Amino acid sequence: MNKQLHDIIQDLRRVTILPRRYDTPKGKDDAYWRERNREYADYEKVLRASDLRWRVITYDDGHEELAYLRVLQGGVFSGLYPAIYRGVILPRRIELGTWARIKDIRIAF
Repeated sequence: MNKQLHDIIQDLRRVTILPRRYDTPKGKDDAYWRERNREYADYEKVLRASDLRWRVITYDDGHEELAYLRVLQGGVFSGLYPAIYRGVILPRRIELGTWARIKDIRIAF
């Protein structure tokens, strides 16, 4: 089996019907949250500049999920400000508390 097909099969094994919910980390100072907010905004720029939307998200507990990520602004789901959303049919915003639990995001397939 070639490498690309193997990688696709490995990514498809991470598909989840219902996303896991992660609690917001408690007891973090303002500097921590400013850094998470900066990382979130930087990743919005990466997504806007990319044609590739399918990503594999790795959380700090090692759990991996396949997700369709995009940046929405000025719509029904996004409100006034741009934000990162996951989901193809019904987008759901990735909140800063969830973002704090993300260890890595890579392009899928």
